[in-house]
Formats: sequence, structure tokens, C-alpha cells
Amino acid sequence: MNDTIDEEEEENIYSSFSKNYTQKALFYNEAKKEFITMSDGAELYSYYTKKGKHPSKFSLFFVPGWSTAPYSWNDTWDELYKYFDLYVLETREKRFSKMNKKHTGTMDRHALDVKEAIDYYGLDLEKTVLLGPCFGAAVNAHAIAEGFVKPRGSIFMSPTIRFPIPRQLIPLAYFPADFTYNFIAKPLLKLWIKMTIPKGIQRKTYFELFDNGKGSNWKKSFPIINHNCYDDYIRVDVRSWLYGTMKDRMHKGGDAVKIAENMKNGTYVEVPNYYFMHHNPGSKEFAKKIIENVEELAGMIEVEQSISH
Repeated sequence: MNDTIDEEEEENIYSSFSKNYTQKALFYNEAKKEFITMSDGAELYSYYTKKGKHPSKFSLFFVPGWSTAPYSWNDTWDELYKYFDLYVLETREKRFSKMNKKHTGTMDRHALDVKEAIDYYGLDLEKTVLLGPCFGAAVNAHAIAEGFVKPRGSIFMSPTIRFPIPRQLIPLAYFPADFTYNFIAKPLLKLWIKMTIPKGIQRKTYFELFDNGKGSNWKKSFPIINHNCYDDYIRVDVRSWLYGTMKDRMHKGGDAVKIAENMKNGTYVEVPNYYFMHHNPGSKEFAKKIIENVEELAGMIEVEQSISH
């Protein structure tokens, strides 16, 4: 399968990605925003709405990717929040996270943050689905695999076995964080993206990701760079869907296929391209798929209840 995206074709199919492309950001603007204090004292930014009208009464708990800002997911969130109570937890490496020298960013710690945020909101795990892309997917998988949480289901977008971070940048973690990030790492990362991803919305999204980064917070999470996510995914025992595409220039589509084939209860779903999961018009169709996933989970509950009676 061709792993490149013709820019003219992209523009024709996704006309909203023209210079006039705008986002309504309805969910983000309406959401209640707050900092949640974790057990180690770190404060993580979170936002949510509780206006879901879907009869299943399910909640969605969303953990975004590495350092990603709302721009990357606004269109999809705007679809989902109409149907489900939607909660978003920003992980430790993000700019708004309040961290000090004693705080860490290991996979265990990130996964515990998911558990503690879910506990904070008092969510019923039997009616909760965890969602996340790439790094967020890996954090959710680790939380489930380690037994910190057991949601009714999980949805992993663009899951990878190894995080797509240039290994040449790892030595920079040993230098003063903010200076190194702003004047060395960020320019090099942007150059790497220019060499890896063609012009378009995906490249712009990653540029925003780097501009949204905070060196001192990134440094605390550097221990996760070499984490083997595969071992976590294959231990996930809840009903799961893995969405991916071979046309993604950043995340290896083959990883999602391999993971799904070796999970206890996972299904791989191929989507047209990266944009389908993130931006209109694709996000409308993607939201419909998520609704179908939730309805399958709700049906499982009904079957279990009928058997128990």
C-alpha cells in the first residue's frame, strides 16, 4: 500500500484543510477546566463536559498524544461531546502541567495519573471507555495492563510499539531542559518533521506540538522513550479497537495491525488517513465509528445482565 499522500488529492478530498480551515472548538470552549492534584503533588490540567445524550450513558476518558494541544482533536471532540460525557486529561509533559524537581514522568506515574483522575471524577468504569492516540494510547494501555483501571473498553488511535522520537535527541536530556529545548531540540525536531512529513495539516499539527512543548516537563518524561509498548498492549484484556492507517507518515500503521493480532480482545480498524481521525469532514465519520464501538459495549452489558438473571 502506498504510504504517501498526494498533496493535490489531499486538498481535493479534504477541502476544509485549505487556508480558510477553521475550528469551532465547541467542546473546549464549553468545558469546565481545572487542575487535578495527583498523589505526588503534581497538578495536571483537565477539562470536561457532562452533556452526553446517548442512551448508553457511557463516559469517554481521553488522554491526548505527546504534548499535543486541543487543535489536533477539536473537531473530533466537538462530535463526541454531543453524545457522551467527555473528559480530557493532559499528561505531565504538556505545557500547563505544574511540576517541580521531585516529580517524575515514568510510564507507571503517567498510568497512575489516569487512575487518579478517573477516581477524582468518580467515573463508573463499567460505563467508561478510555481513548487516546500514540502516547496517550500507550499510557492507557499501561494503566489497564498494570491493573490500575479496568474500563469497559478502550480505543487506541495510531498505537505504536516504540514512540516515534528521534533517538539522536536523547543525549540532550542531560542538558538544562528549557534552554536545550527552545534553542536546540525544537529547531532540530521541526527540521526532522520537514524531512519526514509532506506539507499539510499533519505537519502543521506537529509544529504546534513542538511550540506547545515545555523543556523541563519533557525532560521528566524522557524515561518513557525506550518503553516497549507492545508488552502492555498484549496484556490489555478489555474489548478494544485499534484505529490506524498505512498512510500515516509518523506512526507505523503496521504496529497497530501486529498489536491487534496479538491482543486478547482487540480489533484493528483501517481508516483512510491521518486526517480522518482528527479533522472535519473525516472526524464526523470517525465519531460514528466510536459510537458503534460504545453501542457494542453497551450490548455486552445487557447480555451479561440477562444471563445473571
